Amino acid sequence: MKKKLLLTSVAVIFLAVFLVPHGQAASKPEFTMKLQTAWPAAFGLNALAKQLAKQIEFESKGRIEVKFYTAGQIVPGMEVWDATNMGVIDAAHVCTCYTVGKSWAGGFFCNGPSMPPPALKALWMYEGGGLEVAQKIFNKYFDVKLLPALVMTEVWAYSNAEINSLEDLKKLKFRASGVRASTLKNLGMSVVSLPGGELIPAMQKGVIDAFEFSSLGCDQTFGADEVVKYVYYSHYVDGGTPFLVINGKWWKKIGPELQKAVEKAAYDTTLWTFGYLSLLELKAYLTSETKNKTEIRWLPPDVEKALIKSATEIIAERRKTDKEMQMIMDSLDAFMAKYGKFGQFKSNMY
Repeated sequence: MKKKLLLTSVAVIFLAVFLVPHGQAASKPEFTMKLQTAWPAAFGLNALAKQLAKQIEFESKGRIEVKFYTAGQIVPGMEVWDATNMGVIDAAHVCTCYTVGKSWAGGFFCNGPSMPPPALKALWMYEGGGLEVAQKIFNKYFDVKLLPALVMTEVWAYSNAEINSLEDLKKLKFRASGVRASTLKNLGMSVVSLPGGELIPAMQKGVIDAFEFSSLGCDQTFGADEVVKYVYYSHYVDGGTPFLVINGKWWKKIGPELQKAVEKAAYDTTLWTFGYLSLLELKAYLTSETKNKTEIRWLPPDVEKALIKSATEIIAERRKTDKEMQMIMDSLDAFMAKYGKFGQFKSNMY
């Protein structure tokens, strides 16, 4: 999809998306999209998925009706990839890290320590070939259409213990997924993978000491910062990217015109999240510190260096033998050679 990704035009996108009529709406929907997220009902990521659902109906002029479900209403959240592939549901809002059992490299699109910050990541996905690489990889495992649904800066860790050194970090029982989990395991840490709905009980019972999930603004809706003492950010965390994953047969059935409408809906929603989540995060920081008495901190520099070293080692080793990782890194390296020097101006924010 060749479009100009002008991140300074978020206000224009808001106006175009929400104020300008797109012609007469259909009197009756021609297609129904049964969309389930991987997120429990209370999770803030569902608000972003609902915006996407509204945008699909809007861009299709009512020809597509979206039936919205949250994790567990049809299938468990961790099973939405397979459910979409088999046609149990028509589409899912989910991260690629939920597929690491099939494709370790595929999880890199969700969170990878060598990924660029959110703005650059979105540009790579849309104009640098990232989306084409992702589609090619997942075509090997699923009959689905992939579309980025949002890009955000993630919290690196919610923790009940201070992380002042690498030794402090290594003592923690940590919930993580995808490439981040592999990065921590490579440091010799105890790492578990838990679905989102189990995070709070696991923290309260002491099953885990720390966890990662998504952004503070989204995670506050299920009390993520109410059960911890510290929220840690990293200068090197990439933009997390849940996807809209669509069943291949359903995608073909709606035809080229509505396919373009759904693609535009996902694209516009991705840009919308830059503005929405920036404001949400700022409010969340204040609430976290003043109401929930949670300290917001940066990871210590030596910890960040150790994490980057660990991730770099894993990726370099994988790149030697994993053709999927080779495809991703070849594409990303080519993109960063062109745009990477500008990443310093975006830091890890929007």
